[in-house]
Amino acid sequence: MFLHHIHLRAKEPREVADWLVLAFGYTILTDEYRAVGDRLIRCKTSSDSVLVYVSNERTGEVLEAAQKVGHYGIDHFCMETNAFDEDISRVVDLGAKIIEGPFTLADTTRAAFILIPGDIRVEVVQFPLGPRG
Repeated sequence: MFLHHIHLRAKEPREVADWLVLAFGYTILTDEYRAVGDRLIRCKTSSDSVLVYVSNERTGEVLEAAQKVGHYGIDHFCMETNAFDEDISRVVDLGAKIIEGPFTLADTTRAAFILIPGDIRVEVVQFPLGPRG
């Protein structure tokens, strides 16, 4: 098996998808309203390695508010960078909020957690030896 996609849910899926394009270089593949009543936007990451879907509630569905703090289940996704300070500054200028960090681990890995539109938690990390697989 392999990872096919990550599905994010947001009140305004287009706002989230557009932000992912602007901040992280994602590409929007499709934007459709489905028979179940939701709007589903399919994106791919800048590395083309993962699909990210963003949708809102289906007809008759009531979603709970997003968790802005750590929780059980899928907690966040992580974006890796080689320009930590510049990228943190850039995404904050685009409207992200830093909710934890930045901090440096013992091995000099740098990390921070941000909150992006839709109250979605994202970790931004820079490893000491550059990108890791």
